[in-house]
Amino acid sequence: MLELYRSFDLDEQLKPYQKKLAALGVPVLILWGQQDEFLPMDYASRFAREIPGSELVMLEGVRHFLFEDEPERCAREVIGFLRQADT
Repeated sequence: MLELYRSFDLDEQLKPYQKKLAALGVPVLILWGQQDEFLPMDYASRFAREIPGSELVMLEGVRHFLFEDEPERCAREVIGFLRQADT
């Protein structure tokens, strides 16, 4: 499984969506683990730049599988984001 993830070329996978992320037009929460061993933090920053009004939350001490590593913390972030978006 690790070999599969390491062989994944996200830049290539994102090409069809370039410049389309900005057109989403909905609130977007980007949760990212600071210790993600599969996808570098550069991608998180890139998504935040490309999606206007998005909110990026970097979770310290969390790896790639955020909801497995820190389910309560992720839930708090999502609930807080949804409450804020609802106002």
